[in-house]
Amino acid sequence: MDLADNSLIHCNEMRYEKSGVLTISYPELTLDRLNRLIRRSNLSSLVVLLDCCHSGYFLERRLTEQTLTAFTGRQDYCLITASRRFEQAWEGEEYSVFTEAVLKGLSLNNQDEDGNVTGDRLFDSIARELRQSGQEPIRMGIGRSLTLVSYRSQIIEAEINKTCPYQGLAAFTAETKQFFFGRKTVVEQLRQKLEQSNFVALIGASGSGKSSVVRAGLIPWLEELGWQILPLIKPGFQPIAELKRSFASRFRRPQEIRQVHELIDAENLSAVVNLLHGSERLLLVVDQFEEVFTVCGEQPEQEKERRRFIQLLTQVESQRLAVVITMRADFMEPCLNYTSLIQQLDHAVYIPPLEGEGLEEAIAKPAQLQGYTIDPGLLALILRDVAKEKNCLPLLQFTLQKLWEPATDNKHRLTIEQYERLGGVIGALDRYAQQICDRLTPQEQDWARRLCLKLVRTGEGTRDTRQRQPKRELLGLAGDDLQAQTTIQSVLTDLVDVRLLVTGEEAGEAWVDLAHEALMEGWQQFAEWRQSDREVRQLCDRIEVEMREWARNRQDSDFLMSSRLLVQIARKWLEIKPYLSSSAHEFYQRSYEHEREKISYETEINVFKEQLQELRVQLTAKLQVLEGRNSNAEDSERSNVSRQSSERARLATEQLSVEQLELVETNVQSISDLKQEVEDFLERAERFEQRMYFAEIAAG
Repeated sequence: MDLADNSLIHCNEMRYEKSGVLTISYPELTLDRLNRLIRRSNLSSLVVLLDCCHSGYFLERRLTEQTLTAFTGRQDYCLITASRRFEQAWEGEEYSVFTEAVLKGLSLNNQDEDGNVTGDRLFDSIARELRQSGQEPIRMGIGRSLTLVSYRSQIIEAEINKTCPYQGLAAFTAETKQFFFGRKTVVEQLRQKLEQSNFVALIGASGSGKSSVVRAGLIPWLEELGWQILPLIKPGFQPIAELKRSFASRFRRPQEIRQVHELIDAENLSAVVNLLHGSERLLLVVDQFEEVFTVCGEQPEQEKERRRFIQLLTQVESQRLAVVITMRADFMEPCLNYTSLIQQLDHAVYIPPLEGEGLEEAIAKPAQLQGYTIDPGLLALILRDVAKEKNCLPLLQFTLQKLWEPATDNKHRLTIEQYERLGGVIGALDRYAQQICDRLTPQEQDWARRLCLKLVRTGEGTRDTRQRQPKRELLGLAGDDLQAQTTIQSVLTDLVDVRLLVTGEEAGEAWVDLAHEALMEGWQQFAEWRQSDREVRQLCDRIEVEMREWARNRQDSDFLMSSRLLVQIARKWLEIKPYLSSSAHEFYQRSYEHEREKISYETEINVFKEQLQELRVQLTAKLQVLEGRNSNAEDSERSNVSRQSSERARLATEQLSVEQLELVETNVQSISDLKQEVEDFLERAERFEQRMYFAEIAAG
């Protein structure tokens, strides 16, 4: 039904508009006749709006034989109904409530940045208008998002605004959404997937703009629809703690926050959602999901936390909560180890490289919005350079950002001359970063190298990834050297000021990160740094992972470094030491001392056991001699008793020499003393082992 002319058309036949829209209006149209009309239409795409009471019946019956069979073979269609099957469709002031919402949704005010109103955009507008109306629209669609109306507005010369619309190495956000172009299709795909599943993954290569799609595209759209957005999280070292932080931010009272933590520990995220007042849908975004595999660590406890985190996100039963994750495509393989995650990836959206018309929009439209112009040949030149380097959007944005300042001083024009002076898309970041580095003294350059490498997790069989670090850990690289502390603080501030590094605060602690992963490849000097001492830096990463696990377990000595890792570190200690913060160095020393004490105890107990064994050998020999003498004496006495009467036995005993009697008594006494000595020795050995055990605990 085409309502663009603000009226319903009543006729007894079907007709085709030049726009390709099939317009039908029958006072009494049977379902069979509607099916026949749709089949006869032979349209490449189809949009049907059903404005009548109980119209949702057609969708809730899932298009079975008794409903709209004509949709079965359609590739691109959109069906929107005015109400659920148990709801009335109400009249408005001039038209029905639904029709008034449709007209408003098709109006100029609802056009997107391209001047179009799509089926998705129309439905979202209708849903907003009918909220609290007593009827709820529902829809079904397959294929592309269809454009219903395209407005060709006059080109109006924009006023000059010197605010740079390009984001450099930073992601677009809700605050900069007006400058975000080229990813409309991906955003619409995400929106559609959220209607089918409450877990959607956005997967793409590094530098494909995943974070910007979610932050500047999806989130603002959902906010317009009344969704509540939870604070975005990155998994980091403790993903469960990050999850708690995001949900706890919606509560104020300590007992509520405590309850949230307890429910998450009990792996009951649905119960947490039930604590939140209202009925609005909630969105949780987990950005850089690959940190679950790269930063979380491989220790048993960390693997347990990783599995719990994945289980919590993928097994949410509450329909109010939706989870969207962004993940680098090269981390698909680790996902295969988690069944629930693999099942949810059926609903993934894969972000392709930005190219063609979308890429042109991303380059030209932000400048046009600000009243700036681009030299005719510059756009073609940039497109050519971008085609040589896939997924280089951060490099592109950085280059455009650097073009902005000279353009402001040159009649607000972005020129080919300035572009070539910067080094083009591929060379601009490298040239800029190297110029910053060349300004530093040799000592400052060394600190810059160590700082940058500290913000990279060196891959083992995978690509390197960036990793945020607490600011105190970076400053701790200087140890107790006051001069070095001053130097490293100065270098860190400089790198943040020139936007090669970024900083922020979370849970009361400052952190530092690379501005973007593109810096690791786009800055050639940095790429060379990363290729040196890789084995050493991998060991440093392991030290830090184990240190965090030790701290999380209240510095239990059982979680100090293993002897195997200590041996590896000892072999490369002089190379490792410069990369360790003061806290990591202290952790190593404690692990080393604990292992040395452990070895000392083991040596001492081994000597003790050897002495015990020697005593047992001597004791056995002595007992055999003594027991042999006693045996002879006892055999003689038993023989006399058996042959003689008690009186004669008494006389025989009296006839034994005093020397013989003393020998027997001495032997019996010696055996008793030796047995007691053995018991005492064994008791001392047991007490020694106990003391060793408690000493290990005390050392921790």
